[in-house]
Amino acid sequence: MSGDRTKFKYASKLIYGLHPEGILEIKLHDPKKKNAFFHKTMMKFIELMEFANNDPKVKCVVIHGGKNFSAGNDLEVFQIGRDDVDEVERFAKEVIKSGLNGML
Repeated sequence: MSGDRTKFKYASKLIYGLHPEGILEIKLHDPKKKNAFFHKTMMKFIELMEFANNDPKVKCVVIHGGKNFSAGNDLEVFQIGRDDVDEVERFAKEVIKSGLNGML
């Protein structure tokens, strides 16, 4: 994996980019919340998994989070209403489904 990350992008608490060797690197980047997932992060993560599944240049995906991988769901989601909790649950299922499809 090359060390040049100057062309990587940042969105929804994720830093990501495709290395020339075909490695899609995704870094969870919200250290204040120990990389907890919120719905926007999950949506972007799903988008990246779909990209990995559909782009023949992607050979593997490396996901990391620095000091902390992830604390799981951001607990604030449970304070903002049931509709958002349902949305996060749907996104979580899509993340799992996208990841499994990529391994099959």
